[in-house]
Amino acid sequence: MDTSLIEPASMALLLLTWPLVLNLITIIKPESKAAFYTLMIGSAAGLAVATFCYGPVTGSIRISNWVAFSLDRSSWIFVILIYLCWSMTLVYSIGYLSVHFREKADTFHRFMSATLSLSIGAGMADNFFTLLFFYLASIPAIIPLLSLRNNEATRRAVSIYVHSTIWPALLIAIPVIAFNFPLHVPFEEIHIEQMGWSHQRSAFVLAFIVIGLSKNCVAPFHLWLPRTSIAAAPVTGMIHSVAAVQVASIALFKIAKHVYGVELLSELSNHFFETGWLIYLCGGTAVYTAFRAWKTQDLKQRFSFSTVGQLSYVITSILIGTELSMQGAMLHIITHAIAKLNLFFCAGAYLTAFGSVQASKVAEYLPAHRWLGVAAILSGLSISGVPFLAGYYSKDMMLLEEVHRHHYAAAAFLLAGSFLNFVYIYPLIRATFRKSDPAAPSAERLPLAMKLAILLSSGIIIMISAFAYNITSYTKI
Repeated sequence: MDTSLIEPASMALLLLTWPLVLNLITIIKPESKAAFYTLMIGSAAGLAVATFCYGPVTGSIRISNWVAFSLDRSSWIFVILIYLCWSMTLVYSIGYLSVHFREKADTFHRFMSATLSLSIGAGMADNFFTLLFFYLASIPAIIPLLSLRNNEATRRAVSIYVHSTIWPALLIAIPVIAFNFPLHVPFEEIHIEQMGWSHQRSAFVLAFIVIGLSKNCVAPFHLWLPRTSIAAAPVTGMIHSVAAVQVASIALFKIAKHVYGVELLSELSNHFFETGWLIYLCGGTAVYTAFRAWKTQDLKQRFSFSTVGQLSYVITSILIGTELSMQGAMLHIITHAIAKLNLFFCAGAYLTAFGSVQASKVAEYLPAHRWLGVAAILSGLSISGVPFLAGYYSKDMMLLEEVHRHHYAAAAFLLAGSFLNFVYIYPLIRATFRKSDPAAPSAERLPLAMKLAILLSSGIIIMISAFAYNITSYTKI
């Protein structure tokens, strides 16, 4: 796209506000559901393509003295992912909301739009004030989405979510950031090495940012995410792909790249008592949650625990502090987002067609509905890093750089967690390709829109797998 047609500030505001603008067309939904979804899906997919064509932009986009955005490569990729995943979720929700939560469809669309807008704001933030404002505002925006079932279990999940995200931000991240950094200055103008900090202070501040921005799901603030598995499938799909967890990853990516710089970050990570211990904390979190995923029968919880582990791999790779490790982390953000979205699409399909997301119950139906099993297997094996699926390329980049930089513990955590990923996907493989039993119970009809969304996201995983090396060129920092 010719960037002279629309200046960066206007493009940033368009990307930020468009989900909210689309909320205005909910008034046409009672008159024409087809027109409503056509406009929503078409504009979301169109903006994903338009953002890709627009390309990343260097420099800060100042809206005011305190509010600044950027469309650097990390923000650019994040925005494309949000609009791409949203468009597929809208397709999926046509069918899902016709079966579940029909009376709450408007609530779903309104608050999903608000959540995405705030997530885009945090992802494009180019100073600490903008980041913290949108990060905090996005926390309560998700609550109505988590509460669609409106029962005691969802209320407990919401309570844990709020306490595990807002208090670490208010009591850890914000005080540390406000005390140590100028809030209104763009990230690329803050350089710790020019501020005369000791390595100990630099490492201390970084640790509190990583843990305080608890959407990163680093222990001890990691168990809120599996609790969100009780939410509706389109909600969990978006939360686990882009609408919540990746916000903190993109923020950490920018802070690591601009504020710390790869050289300082690499030095800090080479010493255990500076930043090296964080690598062990992330690795331990990843292996523990992979073990928990293996042991749970609830597939939505299994996929949720998996997300915690994948986030830990991304954070570890960022902390390694080299250009290649950060490139691998960004590629894994892409591959994981699509695959995890598809896994939750499949989980919602299991609940709709089979009436359960318990692994043993789903296994009874899969031989007669193999395509649903294959879709989940494709996504699960990609996340596990099985050659030559999409997640293999990102995990391979992270693993090789960890070994190259002599972070053998990080490499061991990655290998152990990936093996456990495969172990808890294997029962789906076994059930899918088991001989069909004529006495197996019959399933409910699955809406066409849900089938289409699962096929679309599966197709994108295959496409990423086929063109992984081309995509890698876009993730260079």
